[in-house]
Amino acid sequence: MERYEGDSPLNRTSRSGYPTIHIVNTKHISIPPLAGLALTMQATHSLSSSFRALASKIHPQLPLTPRESSQLLGILTTSFNKQLDLHHPTTLANAAPSSQPDPSRLPTLNHLSAAVSANDHLSSLLSSPLLSKKPRSASFSKSTFEPITAPFHLQRQLRWLEDKIASASVTVDDFAAALRNIRTALATHPGTTIKAIKDSSAGSKVLRWIRTSGRTSEKDIMSAGKLTGPRVSTFLRNTLIDMLVIQDRQDSVWHWLNYTIQIPKSSIFSRLLFAEIQFGSGVEAAMLAFLDAPSRGYLGSRSTASIVSHYLSAASPTASSDVFLRFLDTLRSKQENSFSCAVMSLFHPGGPSFKEGMAYVTAQSNRVMATGQIDVGPTWRRQHVAFYLKLARTLLSVGQTENAVFVLRFAQEHFPRELGIEEKQLELESRISESASKSSTSEEENLQQLEGLFATDVNDSNNDSNNDSNNDSNNDSNNDSNNDSNNDSKFLTGQSRLGRLSNLWMTHSTKRAFNRALIFPAGIRTQLPG
Repeated sequence: MERYEGDSPLNRTSRSGYPTIHIVNTKHISIPPLAGLALTMQATHSLSSSFRALASKIHPQLPLTPRESSQLLGILTTSFNKQLDLHHPTTLANAAPSSQPDPSRLPTLNHLSAAVSANDHLSSLLSSPLLSKKPRSASFSKSTFEPITAPFHLQRQLRWLEDKIASASVTVDDFAAALRNIRTALATHPGTTIKAIKDSSAGSKVLRWIRTSGRTSEKDIMSAGKLTGPRVSTFLRNTLIDMLVIQDRQDSVWHWLNYTIQIPKSSIFSRLLFAEIQFGSGVEAAMLAFLDAPSRGYLGSRSTASIVSHYLSAASPTASSDVFLRFLDTLRSKQENSFSCAVMSLFHPGGPSFKEGMAYVTAQSNRVMATGQIDVGPTWRRQHVAFYLKLARTLLSVGQTENAVFVLRFAQEHFPRELGIEEKQLELESRISESASKSSTSEEENLQQLEGLFATDVNDSNNDSNNDSNNDSNNDSNNDSNNDSNNDSKFLTGQSRLGRLSNLWMTHSTKRAFNRALIFPAGIRTQLPG
């Protein structure tokens, strides 16, 4: 084949400008050894450059610093351990082998669900800011975080947290700082903050970052781990539940309730009900969650503290009659729900009923006479006082003055701290009441003031009293320590006024009914008054 001087067969072009392919007899072409080596190196370098360019487009370069490499290793280890714990719990490994294969464990749809789970697992890893986001300058990543004042910028909070993860410097304290600001914003600017959480899917993002950060694990958030104490763990968990409910992502919370690992499921369920009332679809949604729990795989303890507190404090609690009656029937099926039944009966759609309430107070009186102690836990004491006042008002509205006095007297004797009444003061005012002059203020007006004042105080302290009713951690662990002390001081200040007002009502009550309540002590009144 003919050769053209100065023209390579591989580079020759046609007259049209397009390259033409020529078959060359390589036997007649001799390439010097050095030139061949140079061509080989050039081709290798070109291929390497092309691969790097392609890889950079597919995914950013992996971290190279020792700290980032350690962080990546921690992410992978934590994430895969979590997957193993969820899908292959250790409790199953110790079970006795069965001679017959379990049909539910045959390779049918399990393979598909496992594949989907693995895909989600890898997606969550690759979406971690450590891998998907280029970190900012070192000065930014090392800077300390300052709480953001109003106006609250949720996106700024999320960007700060994302940058900390991308720089491999995030800690549990960083998650707590960001969520504490979000929690504060929910309390001070609920409308705008709720909208911002919905628009940005903040709850889902933070939960995904916790899973893949490598600094903590979802299990540490669910229950106090080595990196989180009980208080921090409860705070993070509750704030996350609130944010997920705002996003209508209750499915994530139900997923936790079906975990095989040991976590405080009763506290998680209680917080779910609280979040539904405060940030979700309301008290009816909380009732439905309570009723649907067994069908959704949760068979643990179900506290009614949030729902009961809402009914005692809300001006007009709303729930359809059908849901309310189903909820009340479910409560009546278990003896331990006697207090909740007594409260909810006062709000019956067909009209308030005081029989269950009087039966409950009478049983309490008999128990006190027998044991000398009132069997009411610290997280239920405020709700009990609110219940006594509501019951007394209901009794008074139907002319049961004697019973109303009996209920209030019982509350004064056994809940003086919640009413702000000292024992000596109570004794003194009881004596004075016998000779006090009649007041023009009616009993109905006094009790209305009394109930209105307590309803305000219960509503102010609802967040503290509703959370963690099962005492899985600390009873006040759902609020920051500063908020706890402020709420308690506000509550006690209101209760001191409430105590004085309740004593005023007792002083101006019908003298005959009051004397009869003293003649027949609480422990003797075993039968329901007519």
